[in-house]
Amino acid sequence: MTNIYTTCVEPSFRFLKLHELAKEHSVTNNFLEHFYLKSLTAQCSKLLTYEELKELAGSTVREWLLNGLVPKSTTILLAADGGIGKTKLAYGIGKVLIQGNQFGNFIATGEKRKILYYQGDESPGDMMQALESLGYSKEDIGKYVRVRFGWSAENIPALIEDLKEFQPDFVVIDSLSTINRFSIYQESQMEYARPILEMTGLATNYKTTFLLIHHSNKLGGVRGTTAIRNAVSEVWTLSKDSSETGTPNDRILEIDKSRSRSSGNKYRMFFNPEDLSFTFMGEEGQDFGGPAQSAKERTLQLLADHRNVKFTSEEIAHRLGFSKDYARRYLTELSADGLVSVKRQPGKANLYFLAYEGSPEDHPSDHLDPHPESFASREIQPTFDVSIKKTGSPQDHPSDHLQKVDAVNNTAKGDPKSAENHEKIQQSENFAAPSHLEDHLCSNALLGIESGGDPGGDPTPDMCEKIHTQEIAVKDLPENNCSHSPQGDPGGDPGVIVNKDDHPSSHLVPKISIEVGDIYWSKSLKNKVKVTKLYPSAKKADVVVAKDPIAKPRLLWSDLVAWTEELRIGDEVEVLEGEHRGQVLLVSSINGGIWLKKPSRNSFSPPLSNNGQPYHAQQLKKG
Repeated sequence: MTNIYTTCVEPSFRFLKLHELAKEHSVTNNFLEHFYLKSLTAQCSKLLTYEELKELAGSTVREWLLNGLVPKSTTILLAADGGIGKTKLAYGIGKVLIQGNQFGNFIATGEKRKILYYQGDESPGDMMQALESLGYSKEDIGKYVRVRFGWSAENIPALIEDLKEFQPDFVVIDSLSTINRFSIYQESQMEYARPILEMTGLATNYKTTFLLIHHSNKLGGVRGTTAIRNAVSEVWTLSKDSSETGTPNDRILEIDKSRSRSSGNKYRMFFNPEDLSFTFMGEEGQDFGGPAQSAKERTLQLLADHRNVKFTSEEIAHRLGFSKDYARRYLTELSADGLVSVKRQPGKANLYFLAYEGSPEDHPSDHLDPHPESFASREIQPTFDVSIKKTGSPQDHPSDHLQKVDAVNNTAKGDPKSAENHEKIQQSENFAAPSHLEDHLCSNALLGIESGGDPGGDPTPDMCEKIHTQEIAVKDLPENNCSHSPQGDPGGDPGVIVNKDDHPSSHLVPKISIEVGDIYWSKSLKNKVKVTKLYPSAKKADVVVAKDPIAKPRLLWSDLVAWTEELRIGDEVEVLEGEHRGQVLLVSSINGGIWLKKPSRNSFSPPLSNNGQPYHAQQLKKG
């Protein structure tokens, strides 16, 4: 029966073969249908040992096509009411997988993924128009997209042939009702879910992910038998925002069920009916702009800039200037949501990373040159940009580990179990790492301060080339000399970083020009200041402090960041940098950042973003 169901492409010929088989065994065709369904639900492997389980799994790290949203080799059900835009959302995800970029915080793990569309609800003309409106190029459609119309679940052999020939990474089936149009079972019967069970096996065998589009019931859940929901690994629901602040084009995507990540999370999106695109607006219930959200965004930026490079929570805390315990907490949340991958090692610290397939190697520049360099010689400009960019190769990761150098020992304790990471963060928690604590990654002290010099330890003039370049003079680390470290790091990476030049300042700031008379924000004073005099050779400035007529401190240029007056919805702003640079726009909403829109006499104007991410105050000038 398996041979008949999986090799007979022509449904009428398959029916004839089943009829002959039924006559041969004196049973009915209906009996054979039930018999085959029972065989699908009863399939199981042999009794496995732990080693056999590890070999069968291949990896203990969950693999994704789109981190946090689309797992590899699984089945997803997208349920929504008619006219919500579920098909357009599927098209949009397919485009992201082809281009290898991100959808909000969901970052693709590769590019040029192959997409197979089985379309039954749209005509060829409607589908082509939708793909072109979404920005699919002819090259995309020609190389990475295949389409089949009119397919039904009675023709599984045709699907198997397509999987073998085209080898797609992502299969979209629109819709479950259409492919089951010839089924003899009602949507309320368990047997109606049989095609999904078959696709579950195909997803594993052919290493592809199925997205099945279905309709929701009156309560917003999955319509039909509960066997439909139970048969898939992931369930998404897409609905309109019914809150008082919601607009007709606001959508809520809920991860209703997941075997790959945490469930119950809701994400706000905006559907643009003009180009049929979805704009990611952020997760519901998050403290937008708060320290936790900022920490997660900066961590995603760091990992996105260094794909396939694995970091301990302590290394990330050091690079971004957070306390170790706080970094462990929010990294646990990110990994639970699937936004970052985590490699767990018994007795060692967890390793966090963002995977990218197609890179030449896993750790291309993970070892230092025998002659370490300073930031100045490498011309690295550490800047902070919240937007997440896809990096095609991890080559841009600064040298991260020493060759032939013993690992620093015993200052990092392993990440606690997940249960420990869900403790409530107290309001008084200090997010920044205490200044008196030694950095386990830096075993050499900085150069001593000359007698009579500036106690602030400014770099000498010959090291100062540009105002926005942070440069640090370092000593060469003696090879194989870690004897001065009293303790080790059992949870750290082998060959952990022990050189100053590998760590830019934790306080990454936007590149700005300091001008006399301009107003800035002082990080050390935590207040607005006005520059009254500049000292270019020392990279310092005299300032006056807001609401303090007496204080006139002299501050480092690196202590000053651009100040923008508080923006409100409806304010007119000029875009200083980003996708809409030079344009004068209006503030549309402030939700995880600043979303803009064009001035319009109509009530509707779609939100504008900076390449899919919200703008930040430093990128805008209030009109």
